[in-house]
This record gives sequence, C-alpha cells and structure tokens, in this order.
Amino acid sequence: MILLNRSEDEMRGALLLAMVLLAAPSLSLAQQASPVPGDSAELVAYDSTSRWQVPYEVSPERRQQLVDAFRSFQTSGSLPDLLARLGRADRVENLSQSVQTLSPFEDGFVDGSRGRLSYRFVWFARRLSRSPGISDSFLVAYVGADKTKLVAVHGNWLK
Repeated sequence: MILLNRSEDEMRGALLLAMVLLAAPSLSLAQQASPVPGDSAELVAYDSTSRWQVPYEVSPERRQQLVDAFRSFQTSGSLPDLLARLGRADRVENLSQSVQTLSPFEDGFVDGSRGRLSYRFVWFARRLSRSPGISDSFLVAYVGADKTKLVAVHGNWLK
C-alpha cells in the first residue's frame, strides 16, 4: 500500500531503477561473450546455436549478406572487417581444442592446416539438426595464429 501514496514521479524513478538493475547483468554477460573486432586478446569461444530451435533458417536478406561476404572475403580480409560486415558469429570455436567438423571438405582442411589456424567463426544460413549435416548451409571464417587475419573462408551450400 505504500506505493499508492507515492507520487507518479517517484514511481517512475523506482520503475526505471528496477529495469536498470534487471538489465545490467545481461548486458555484462553479452559483453563478455562477444569478441571485440580488432582486439585479439578478447577472442572467446561460444556457441549461441545451442539455444536454437531446429530446423533453423535465416531470412533471405540475411542469406544474401552471407553470400556477399563469402564472395568478397574469399581472397583476403581481416577478422575485424568481417565482423563489422556480418556482426557477431553464431558460433566461435578455438581450433587449438578438439572441435567437431561441419563438412567433409572442412574435415580435411582443418586437419591439414591446424598449425596455422586459431579460431573458427561460423554464421549459419540453415541448420537442420543439432548434429552437423552435409545439407546445412553456413559461412565459416578461419582465423590465423595472429588472431586477426583470415586464412580462409568456406561456404557450404551458400548460394
């Protein structure tokens, strides 16, 4: 009943404070999980796909963004540039640890280049199940040991 006696401004202020206090922990978690473009010390492995409902598919506009990035970053580019263009990846994996390959092509590439690679950034266009499938559609960027330069970009069923 105390709230009934407060003025409208006091109630707005209390509500605003409560909203800030509730949002602050989620903001700090998002900042910790997100790699900062250009700051190699901040690269962190994460997997946002674990919360997805499958099958999963992006909008046609987002698919086109992935196709355009695939075409323009095939020859060269940097991780900060790719992140600026596509935003946060759906999954980032530290290749110095054991990771599950996403396609037969990738299996051979990762095994043969493991010493030159540090992280794998994945943006999915389509994912049909929790397990990697050959019909999944995605863009993968492999980051070199310097943690800023792209060594290779691979597209699987990305047209």
